[in-house]
Amino acid sequence: MALLIELLAMAAFGALGWLGGRSGVEHALAKAAAITADEVRTADQIHAQAVRAGLFFAAGIAALMLGRLVSARRGRVNVPAPLIMPATCAALAIGFALQMGYGDPIHRMLWPGPEFAKGIALAGGAAAVILMLPWDPVALTGPLHAVLPALMVAIFVALGLFGSGTELAEDTRINLGGFQPLELVKVAFVLFLGHSLGRRAVKLRHQRDRILGLDFPRRRLLVPAVLVFVVLFLSFVLVKDLGPLLILSILFLTLFYVVTRASGWVVTALVVVAILVAVAIHVPAVSGSPKVALRMKMWLDPWTNAQPNGDQIALSRWAIAAGHVNGQGLGYAPAWALPAGHTDLVQAHLAEELGAVGLILYLLCVAAVAGQGLIVGALNRTPERVVTAVGLATLLVAQWLVIFSGTTQLLPLTGVPVPFLSFGKTATVTFVLVAAMLARLAEDGRAREMTPELAELRRGSLAVLTVVLVTIAVGVIVVVQEGVVRAEATSVRGVITVLAPEPGYPHGRVTERYDPRLETIAAHVPRGSIVDRDGRLIAGTDEHGKRTYPLGDAMGTLLGPPDAIVLRPLWMLERLLEAKVRGYPERPDGHAVWLAREPEGGERLLFIVNEEEERPEERARAEAMAGGAPVRLLPLPAPDFRPLIWILRAGGRGRDAAIAKVAADTASRTAHITIDARLQTEAAQILRRASAKGKAAAAVVLDANTGEVLARAQWPDFNPGDPSVRERLEDPEFTSRDRKFTGYYGPWPDKTGIRGIYQGGSAAKLFTSVVAARAGVLGTASTCPARDGPTFDCVHRDAQGPYFIKPGWYAPVHDIAMDNPHGHVDFIRGLAVSCNVYFGQLGLRLGPEAFEKLVSDGLEMGWGRGWYKAGKPGSRDLALTAFGQHAAMMSVGQAARMAGAIGSGGIYRKCPPSMELGAPCEQKQLVQDPHQLVPVLGGMEQVMQIGTGHGLLTTPGVPPGLRVYGKTGTADSIGIEEEKPWGIEVGVYGKPHSWFLSLSEPLKAAPSPCAPTVARRLAVAVVIPRGGLGSLGAGPAAMELIHAAYKLGLYGPTQERPAAAPSPSPGAPPH
Repeated sequence: MALLIELLAMAAFGALGWLGGRSGVEHALAKAAAITADEVRTADQIHAQAVRAGLFFAAGIAALMLGRLVSARRGRVNVPAPLIMPATCAALAIGFALQMGYGDPIHRMLWPGPEFAKGIALAGGAAAVILMLPWDPVALTGPLHAVLPALMVAIFVALGLFGSGTELAEDTRINLGGFQPLELVKVAFVLFLGHSLGRRAVKLRHQRDRILGLDFPRRRLLVPAVLVFVVLFLSFVLVKDLGPLLILSILFLTLFYVVTRASGWVVTALVVVAILVAVAIHVPAVSGSPKVALRMKMWLDPWTNAQPNGDQIALSRWAIAAGHVNGQGLGYAPAWALPAGHTDLVQAHLAEELGAVGLILYLLCVAAVAGQGLIVGALNRTPERVVTAVGLATLLVAQWLVIFSGTTQLLPLTGVPVPFLSFGKTATVTFVLVAAMLARLAEDGRAREMTPELAELRRGSLAVLTVVLVTIAVGVIVVVQEGVVRAEATSVRGVITVLAPEPGYPHGRVTERYDPRLETIAAHVPRGSIVDRDGRLIAGTDEHGKRTYPLGDAMGTLLGPPDAIVLRPLWMLERLLEAKVRGYPERPDGHAVWLAREPEGGERLLFIVNEEEERPEERARAEAMAGGAPVRLLPLPAPDFRPLIWILRAGGRGRDAAIAKVAADTASRTAHITIDARLQTEAAQILRRASAKGKAAAAVVLDANTGEVLARAQWPDFNPGDPSVRERLEDPEFTSRDRKFTGYYGPWPDKTGIRGIYQGGSAAKLFTSVVAARAGVLGTASTCPARDGPTFDCVHRDAQGPYFIKPGWYAPVHDIAMDNPHGHVDFIRGLAVSCNVYFGQLGLRLGPEAFEKLVSDGLEMGWGRGWYKAGKPGSRDLALTAFGQHAAMMSVGQAARMAGAIGSGGIYRKCPPSMELGAPCEQKQLVQDPHQLVPVLGGMEQVMQIGTGHGLLTTPGVPPGLRVYGKTGTADSIGIEEEKPWGIEVGVYGKPHSWFLSLSEPLKAAPSPCAPTVARRLAVAVVIPRGGLGSLGAGPAAMELIHAAYKLGLYGPTQERPAAAPSPSPGAPPH
């Protein structure tokens, strides 16, 4: 009955394997149908080959069943071994199903399934012969005992001279004439040791010395045993692969322990093997194989080794993680994602298709064959048979362990085949023969009587069994850890590698690759649209997946390219909105590489860093390593695919539906931003004209009450959809080849933000005004006051204009030369006529702490809180800062937010740089009583009525029904190095920067001027670098922007504006 159950189990596993192979083929065909390429086989041919392969597989299983039937019925005192052959059939069934579904049988010549089935048929036939022969393996090979060593040495020599490599290691010496003789060498080694050690077991057991509580073989035995490991190390040098060294070493260590029972030998052997492996790892040149050296580097650093083809361990671990618990399904795994999934990395392929469950089932098959084999050895009747059975079982486990450890990064990856799974007839025949020999040794194997020698061998065999079971259990834990616990973290990791050489890159291009399964999923999810506050398209994707930009060059700098072909700066919306429009964000811990330009073309990798921002010490290191060659920091793509993991987990059957569901949900990937596309387009055109007065132009329009940006434009700009821009970005010297594009005034930098910080000039007097309001020196009001604030004298003049000086200063501070002294000036008039002398004295009274406190409380100026230093108390620097020089530097974005704070009762609002509509904006109450800012509004109102902005009321004029508060700015600035490409002389004062800041409101919402808050107020800031007077450059452009917003209805319902009463105050020249 037990034999019948065993045979039925073998038949059942064979049937499951046949069904699995059929399922794998169908799924592989379905997978291939989605690929457009030249066919190498038709579907009918594939089905015909699959039928023949199924017959070969069935024939192999039937042969094993026949051999087992004959062997089991013939024996009289058999050792029970009901698991060996069923477990072998189960493992072969798994291998057959995997190989039949591997790859793309329609478009690729490689389809391992049919040839693997032939190997099973051949293995089954050979195993049946072993099982049915009247002689067991020990008796059969006894006469050849003395010949086996010579045969093994001859094979190693032949491999060293004529051997060839595998798919993953072409320069190893493993293949010989179409097969892998090393597999047969391992079996011959076991048989040789079985005879040699078995015959000497009695003598060896008594040749022990006890040292430090451990039993060691005596010196005359220990030295030759250690020399065996040295000889085995020479095999590593000959075949250039670490696998045979490890497997044969484990074999010899185990069998020598079984016959000597010397625990000290285990310690000694492990130390010797560890030393030899350490030599192989740290001195890979001893093998003479670049592939071995590569594998050592991959093992030590699988993710950032940056070697060509250095991603094999990453590919393996991605596949295991992709399988998770239940796998993707037979035939669903893409072969291109795991190129060696039919050979060295077949266990990873198994985990991907059948999950951790499938891989654990395979481990249980190995445990059943090896464990039952060790029991057969422990209970056998002669020392030779005991040692041989233990050796065969150990060979199976050692072979699995070495390649499993390489697949999971526990050891360096090697080129040994996986028992019962790997493509290749030699390996299939070898391990089926190992199982058959174990089953054959069970026949008539039970000892008639238990001698002391057999008892010692039994104890050694059972110790090995314990180690094997523990090892398999650890393997199960590793599978669960890699395939389940760490699966998500592994799937989203990137591997830095070097691509194949290409034109312009003779040494290959450094890149960071990600799990191709997730990349494929991401590629099938169209990038979402970016739309304006009312749903108008700003960036979209056409039916071909190409990104479209309806606004063209009106918003390119702000949008940027859709993919990280270069490091996209932090202002670019295509980067900031990644998580929204593509469904997954960027990782904050992305890598970057320092590269050196090579004379023959391309670039050489210097080192890898973990941040995308350049550091001076890293540049110094790179330049030292480059030996004078140009260097650059290249940030690598860092997508965070975690939001797509659930699609990967859907498996092969559910993935297409999951992708389609996500792709159809365009609303979830549509980013709504606060920009008004119409105003943005108008702003770009206005700035394009205005930039002719200087080197560039930039503007921001925002809602003072919400902080939302309605327009953020600059000129020059670029069209992200222009193919020539794409070509420019793909140039490895992009950042340095054309400074007119990437430099200070080029289209690439954002001149509305961090790359557009300029001297603020008189526009920054509004910053001083806020400081004064917070200090309480301006008082409070509800409507525009005629006079307000402290009074200072502006009564002195020299050839450079009105001035003020304090004792100890090296030079006075001046107003512009065309001004006359302003007399006794209060705050309202000082702001209206933009009196530097007034504001310099006001700043000295306020003191530097008040200025710096405003910055620390949140009102941004320049490059941040640590940078801003207003000047020492009573210093000329402090006076300069107060009227717009020295530390008074800002961007138009900062200037617009400052104007917005003045217009919203002292609340400084900063919305996220992504400008997502509805996103919460940071709010800080910088002025506690909104009425404290009314004098500032009064001064800005006088700027337009009788001050430096008066001319703008008529040219270009104010739209009917609107009121405008303004502040001009003309900022002297010394030429800097970055301006040289635009003809600016370094170190010399050039043409000043032109500024204008404004607040505007409908009269219907605010019948009386200078109300602290109004239901609708827009802030506008414009700068024209090197554009001259603020009233003649930035001012008209800002008024055009106000007109554009008015025509677009952005002020809401308006009414005709009554004529403004003239001010009795004298006018002032433009400033």
